Amino acid sequence: MKNKYAFTGFNEKCAKAIFRDQDISTKHSVEICRQLRGKPLAKAITYLEDVIALKQAVPFLRYLGDVGHKRGMAAGRYPVKASKAFLRLIKSAQKNASNKGLDEENLIIKHICAHKASRPMRYGRKTRREMKRTHIEIVVEEAIAAKKTQKKQTPEKPVKPVEKEASKKDVKEESKLKEPTTEEVSDLKHAGENNKDKQESLKNAVKDNDIKKNKEIKKQINTAKKADSDKGEPKQAQNEQDDIK
Repeated sequence: MKNKYAFTGFNEKCAKAIFRDQDISTKHSVEICRQLRGKPLAKAITYLEDVIALKQAVPFLRYLGDVGHKRGMAAGRYPVKASKAFLRLIKSAQKNASNKGLDEENLIIKHICAHKASRPMRYGRKTRREMKRTHIEIVVEEAIAAKKTQKKQTPEKPVKPVEKEASKKDVKEESKLKEPTTEEVSDLKHAGENNKDKQESLKNAVKDNDIKKNKEIKKQINTAKKADSDKGEPKQAQNEQDDIK
């Protein structure tokens, strides 16, 4: 008799395992499945070991009747018996994956669920009571194959040019520049007036220097003329004496 799974999307990168007629609570199994679904195998194993050691509680979100609060959550319990059964189930699926040639470190729980099994009546001291029976199943997939399928489905986004982004940043920085205050404007005005005064004083000094130089040049010219005139007079007197002779 072949075991029927609730999961139908099997492929080459998947491995499976199933336990039937386990003497555990179906309600506890449903809550554990919710916490383990989609986790890597290593994290799921450590999580179940912490629950068995009473270090971490399982939050109960569906079956809340008479369930007390636990640290870090609302309603929660420590389902030790059911956690042991799930730990054996996960290790069985891990061995099936290794026999199939899959990488054990990159396995993720793709599917996990719990179903209510047949419940016969108990015998002995607990007569007229139903037994707790549950079917649990798991499907594990290699994580690398799941990443590749996601990359093929998602289209590539266009890459934005870097220069345009830089130009936008420059515009934003320029817009953030503060306007000069009234005090700074007044300081600039005073500095301009002082510069004008300095320029005028320099122009006046240059004019004074030019006037002095012109006067000195005129004096030199006059002295040269006088010297030339003094030298010319005795020559004229000698010429007159020669004419008389």
